Amino acid sequence: MSKAYQLPQPQLEGLIKQLVNIEEKKDVLINEFFSSPSRERENFENFINIYIKELEKLVQNAKTNSKNNQPPFVVIGSNVQVQDLEDDEVYNFKIISPYDEKKDASSASFLSPVGKSLLLKRIGDKVDIKTPAGTLQYVIKSIEFY
Repeated sequence: MSKAYQLPQPQLEGLIKQLVNIEEKKDVLINEFFSSPSRERENFENFINIYIKELEKLVQNAKTNSKNNQPPFVVIGSNVQVQDLEDDEVYNFKIISPYDEKKDASSASFLSPVGKSLLLKRIGDKVDIKTPAGTLQYVIKSIEFY
């Protein structure tokens, strides 16, 4: 039996809308960002399918009437607080869609190395993020869904 998750009604509705949107636009997204067959395209396609399955399970097992807006794992639309394991600095990232027009300095598309590495992770997970500048190591401190 799957664990039930508590989410406020507006957040649950937002996750349902996100799920429908991703399922409907998955092929367009894949073709736009990975136009030709490649290992990267195949990996992303597998990744997005896993994300869809996890989001489906979350939505199916969610209960409403809670003030807790903390999903069990990082989803698109999450504010994620991480701590750098090298220097103990704390950073905040907002995981967004590449189509999201509300971008700021803390925004990370789920297609970016940061966004992709954080998606589906849980509080306490250690995450290695490979960037052009090197590998960053973070631990997830908190997750909120806006």
